Amino acid sequence: MDDWNRSSALQKAVLSEDWIVRPFRHTGRFGEQIINVELINTQQKNVPELDNISGKKGTSLHNLISRFDRQAGYPFAWFFYMVKGKLVSPHTGVAVFKDVSGDFSYLPERDVAVLKDWINTPYNV
Repeated sequence: MDDWNRSSALQKAVLSEDWIVRPFRHTGRFGEQIINVELINTQQKNVPELDNISGKKGTSLHNLISRFDRQAGYPFAWFFYMVKGKLVSPHTGVAVFKDVSGDFSYLPERDVAVLKDWINTPYNV
């Protein structure tokens, strides 16, 4: 949720329009109560899997993620589908980061900061 609020996605969409946060409780091995959270995508749009990014960089990679974002309906959508689900491979995040750390500049600075943090401490939900 923090990454959503830091990214350009927040400027176009509200997290709860496409994702719900579902808490669930269970009892641990020693009888302790544990509360976890699951993110569930509720979007009814037909968002396809991101095309294979092998060997793509620069304009061709930017075009792929931009098309995905348009189909999802908000910027930086590819990132959130990458950390939750199977539609976008984590290799995409690495490839985009290499691009924007080198010769290409196609992400807003706020998204680069979120992506850099993910590169430094990868996670999925």
